[in-house]
Amino acid sequence: MAVHIDPTGTRIVVEGPDGPLPTQGMPLVRLSSPAGATATIVPDVGFNLFDWRTPGGLALLHHESDVLVGGSGTRSGIPVLFPFPNRIAGAEFEWDGRTWSLPHAHPGDPNAIHGFCAKRPWSDYEASGESAVTGTFRLSRDAADVAADWPGDLELRLTYELGDRGLRLVAEVANVDDHPVPFGLGYHPYFSLLGCHDLADVDIQVGADSFWPLHDSIPEGTVSPVTGDRDLRVQEPVGERVLDDVLTGLPPFEPGPDGLMRRAVLSGCGATVDMRYDSAFRDIVVFTPGNRASIAVEPYTCPTDAVHLQGAGQDVGWRSLGAGETWRSVVEFVVRH
Repeated sequence: MAVHIDPTGTRIVVEGPDGPLPTQGMPLVRLSSPAGATATIVPDVGFNLFDWRTPGGLALLHHESDVLVGGSGTRSGIPVLFPFPNRIAGAEFEWDGRTWSLPHAHPGDPNAIHGFCAKRPWSDYEASGESAVTGTFRLSRDAADVAADWPGDLELRLTYELGDRGLRLVAEVANVDDHPVPFGLGYHPYFSLLGCHDLADVDIQVGADSFWPLHDSIPEGTVSPVTGDRDLRVQEPVGERVLDDVLTGLPPFEPGPDGLMRRAVLSGCGATVDMRYDSAFRDIVVFTPGNRASIAVEPYTCPTDAVHLQGAGQDVGWRSLGAGETWRSVVEFVVRH
């Protein structure tokens, strides 16, 4: 099956082997900018913005063909990773004198992965005009079956703001409990080939000078300098690189007037995307899926297994939000031609 979105972004058809399929009554939120950029969000699959197009119709994100008919919420568009990004080793951790046990990623995988909200429906969302929408995800309400597995209740309020040349993600995390609660946040955007026919021809640049060596997808505990294919500090083609790395050691934060700094660049045959983050995003995961039809460049506030790294005395960005406190962050993707 396949999802077809026309170049204007106004018509969506899901094709099965015997013809068009219904999207099971699944609501979609459509955004448009004054010049004709479009974006489509599917609230029932993690509030995932799975399609984003320039005014000329160039698709900037990749989505799997089954995203609207039961497919995974973490393999298309922009999965939202909260209250932790990537993995927690052993699917458990110590916090406030107690052991917290989490659901395993899947049978046979010893770790927890990607938080609670990327695959679940977000029922609370509201558009602001034609170009913005805000969704709210509360652990105790929207992930009630696993909320007791987390050390407290948090609410994530995420706003997508679409412009003619960019897409901004504004996140607000509120502690709605009566005691401190930990968290991390990440986004897992799957960018398209940006007009190229082969991933090898897409240029990439990420300013990180270090990475977290992994064992069975979990950091070993110390960082190492980037070398070889992991060294992306100079913009050059992806080529034949096979990447699945947690990069760190970004240059000192020097914000622009809006408080953001360019941290990574993807450049294809039809567009260039500058990735601008605020200072909260300290790590970037770069991942080349096996289908070679996309590349993920993922901003994280903390690395994989951050709760254990922080527990071992390392400052890795794992946060604890006090009762009643709110935290805010911004990520922006800017398109150049």
